[in-house]
Amino acid sequence: MRIILALALIASCLPIGGATAAPQASAGGAWQAGDGGPALHRASRVGFPAERFGFKRVKLGQISDNDVTATYRLKKDGAEISATVYLFRPGALPEHRLKGSILSFATLSPTAFVWSAGPFDVPATSPLHLYKATFKTGIGPGTVMDYLYFADIGPWRAKVRATLTNVKDVEQERALDGFVTALPWNEILAAAGNCSGQACTMPASEPFISDHGGSMLGRLLARSMTFEPAKEESLPVVGQAKVMLGDAPIRRGSDDILYVATVPGLATYRLIRLPPEVVPLFSDAFGRLTLTKPVYGLLISMGSEGMMPRLYHGEPTSEMFGAAVADLVLKERKPFLSPVALAETIED
Repeated sequence: MRIILALALIASCLPIGGATAAPQASAGGAWQAGDGGPALHRASRVGFPAERFGFKRVKLGQISDNDVTATYRLKKDGAEISATVYLFRPGALPEHRLKGSILSFATLSPTAFVWSAGPFDVPATSPLHLYKATFKTGIGPGTVMDYLYFADIGPWRAKVRATLTNVKDVEQERALDGFVTALPWNEILAAAGNCSGQACTMPASEPFISDHGGSMLGRLLARSMTFEPAKEESLPVVGQAKVMLGDAPIRRGSDDILYVATVPGLATYRLIRLPPEVVPLFSDAFGRLTLTKPVYGLLISMGSEGMMPRLYHGEPTSEMFGAAVADLVLKERKPFLSPVALAETIED
């Protein structure tokens, strides 16, 4: 199986035809392409242009008639972004699933850590709710940023894997986001027909990860906010967090402090609605996510110290809060989250 997978992944990187900017595809292959024009994927009838949002198409590849790739590149101001678009039918390859796609980063970059992971929405005939993950390798001038965008559209899936070298400015990532947004999503949706995948649903609330923002905010909020444990004890109970040390009542508060649960002798867990002025830490910096709803953070308070290991886009239910508390009790919080640890949180 590993040999077959390795051969398949190698095949996905091989160009079809000559090494020109807009390669020719053989008449019997998965692609129908002409010099300088769009490359048409025969099975889906999705066309990939020779250039999109400043990115030039440099290579076409295929694993099968239904599993194809198109690689684009942008060189600007000393930086280079290489982005490969994958269009495929759901299948047996591990990378056909979000979890497997994330795990592939752990294989290619064992020292990478998660910078952010969460929603990335794109406009189309029907708005699409993609998943975006950003991985960082190295500190300082040698930093490399890797990106994964993933869209489950039911009969078809699409993803983009990209690498940004010579990282200098968040505008470089904005260019990549613009390229992904400008892909032929309407044609992909037309190929899917009735979209039945997760990309076509907008959850009321979903957790997301932003290590750089959460690591800063947890300590800041723990020290700057005033909590009143005695008043919190009088709040109405709306559920139970089933933790290893016994059940902890979940109490419902106001909009600013939505839920509170205390595990005696350990910590107090509060779900806090973040002030709008801090949301740009997650939406405008590296690892940019699409955040259109209120953002909540799960703050763990231990004395005057605090950490915020979980963030939510939209108001979570008390059940979601309780499950997070149970998961975080006695769980070691490492400074950086690895792609492997992130993949463990993905249900697919």
